[in-house]
Amino acid sequence: MVILVLYAAPVRASAVSPEPLSQADQETILGFYNEYDVSPEIAQSVIRNLERGNLPDSDDGAAPVRVTARPEGDTVVRISSFADGSISVSEAPDLHAVAKAGGSGSVAPFSVSGCTYSSAGSYGGYWKNCVARHRTALLTLAFRFSYSSIKDEGSKVYDYCCAEHISVGGSFTEGKFVRLRQDVVRYEGTYTVYGGAGSFTRWMQVLANGTTAWTEMN
Repeated sequence: MVILVLYAAPVRASAVSPEPLSQADQETILGFYNEYDVSPEIAQSVIRNLERGNLPDSDDGAAPVRVTARPEGDTVVRISSFADGSISVSEAPDLHAVAKAGGSGSVAPFSVSGCTYSSAGSYGGYWKNCVARHRTALLTLAFRFSYSSIKDEGSKVYDYCCAEHISVGGSFTEGKFVRLRQDVVRYEGTYTVYGGAGSFTRWMQVLANGTTAWTEMN
C-alpha cells in the first residue's frame, strides 16, 4: 500500500560559503539518490549547489511537497520529496507488524528490525530496543528506543539511547536527547559544513501513538 501526503513547500534559501566536495562525498550522495531511484541529474544538481554554498531543501528546513509511505516487512519507510528534487528517508518500526509477529529479530546498528514485543493483555503492550533512522544525502541520524501503549497510561517512549550518525559534506557533533512530550523524544546536535562555512542545529525525533511510530528530522 502506498500513501501520498501533499504539503505546500515554502521558498527557502541557504547561504554557506562554497567548499569543494571530496570524491568520496560525491559518490555517497550519488549512491543515496540512486538507491531511491532519484535521477542522476538531480543528484548532480545537489552536488553543484552544495559546492556553490547552497544546502538542498531536504537539509534546510523546507517542508516536503510529497510523502510516500510504504511497509517493508516490520518497517515503515517514508520518502519525503522536496521542491528541488532532494529527498529524505524515514525508517521506523511497524509496531502493529512487530506485535503480530511477536517481535523476533536481530539487533544491529541502523537496523530497524530488532524490536521485541511483550503483551500486557487487554491493557496494551511494550516494544523494546527498536531502532529508528532518518536519512538525507548529507546526514543520517538513528537511535534506539523502547515504547509502551497501555490503557489509562497512553503512548510513551520510555527509554532511549545509543544515537549514531553519518555525515557527508560536513561533520556532526554528538549532542543530547530531549524529551518533548511523553510520546516524543528528540536527539539533536550540530552539523558543521566543511571549511567552517556554517553550523546548524540538526535533530531527529521519534513520535509514537497507538501502534504507529514515525520519525521527523530538520
